[in-house]
Amino acid sequence: MQRIERRDVVHRMKRTLARRIAARRRLVEMAEDFAPFYDRTRLERVLRERAPGLVRIIGEREVNAVLEIATRPLRSGDPAIA
Repeated sequence: MQRIERRDVVHRMKRTLARRIAARRRLVEMAEDFAPFYDRTRLERVLRERAPGLVRIIGEREVNAVLEIATRPLRSGDPAIA
């Protein structure tokens, strides 16, 4: 049986983390590009259809966070309005 070295495990974990970070970054870019044209429900469907691999890599919780960030209303600079 093959022995797994600790450095191999650490390398695999770092590689996985880097992939998740890159996938989230790409999904955020896509969401920001599409957000002005779609409501939250449609945006979620578009992201899941166009980038199922990215959605799978980052997970449901992160997808919901990305949607929340992309669809939140822009804040006004005037404190009386906000």
